Amino acid sequence: MAALAGAVFTGCSNNEELMGTQQSALPEDGVIRIATQVNRLVTTRATTAYTGTTLGLYIKPTETASWDNTSDKYTYPNVVFSTTDGGTTWTQNEFTSMLWKGEDVNYVYYAYAPANPVAMDDKVTYDLSQQASQTEVKNDLLWASDENTASALVTNQKLNITFDHALCKVAVEIELGDEFYQNNVTDNPIQNVDISTTRISGSLNVLTGKLEADANATGTLAFAIADDGHTAGTATTHGTYTTPYIFYAPGSEQFTVTITTTNGRKFGYTHGESYDFVKGDQYLIKLKMGKDVLQLDGITVEDWQEAEMPNGGKLETE
Repeated sequence: MAALAGAVFTGCSNNEELMGTQQSALPEDGVIRIATQVNRLVTTRATTAYTGTTLGLYIKPTETASWDNTSDKYTYPNVVFSTTDGGTTWTQNEFTSMLWKGEDVNYVYYAYAPANPVAMDDKVTYDLSQQASQTEVKNDLLWASDENTASALVTNQKLNITFDHALCKVAVEIELGDEFYQNNVTDNPIQNVDISTTRISGSLNVLTGKLEADANATGTLAFAIADDGHTAGTATTHGTYTTPYIFYAPGSEQFTVTITTTNGRKFGYTHGESYDFVKGDQYLIKLKMGKDVLQLDGITVEDWQEAEMPNGGKLETE
């Protein structure tokens, strides 16, 4: 993973409230600087560095009602930062300087990634239908928020932004029945694997952290099919096929997994009861396939993993 990302915004402060002493939690020049990280494991709260190339930040004193920067020079709405060197240097071009008002001033901030410079109604859109040939960080949707005094929000004189994953991930593991290994055939028999969803696209409200599906967001998501996901069976064990993970919008819903084999046979499993997919978790749907039947063998919930994702961490669907 890349080193911890830090963003520096140049400028100077004429505000006498700003410290300038060694005891102050804020930097002597009063400039807002940030450090970013991502909660990777939901249960243990371990974090990793944010390795994306853009992020957006809303930050203002809590007492300021509006996000209008023209009425309060310490209010900064939807400032887009970008990096071209893996997070060593972050730049923004919207403000000459971004300054703290004072270390005892209450602040609220909202951050999201990747950034959208034209967020409408403070919402950024997501679309899970096109996950082909994209790395995880491009598909991922992150959000963070906090409210406290400026001094409490900073660590080592930097605004400490810890993102949470706004999406979850899903993969399918298929146990292949005896019929797929008759006549010593050991090739991968899986051609397509799809999962249904009612939240294939939608938006994230940056100021609340809530996802909202589009009106016509019902459809199917395709998993990548690659031979390295296949383990051939033996005379005494069944073979398996495990898809790479894809991103999936959290929420409670019924779903259907459809599997097509290389000889054109279709197998389907419908989870008749609503299942609660939680943001930041990854789910492995385990199915048994054989004799024209596809049965559920369980759904395991795991901590979010980057390095151990199937297919080398790629989320490809073609």
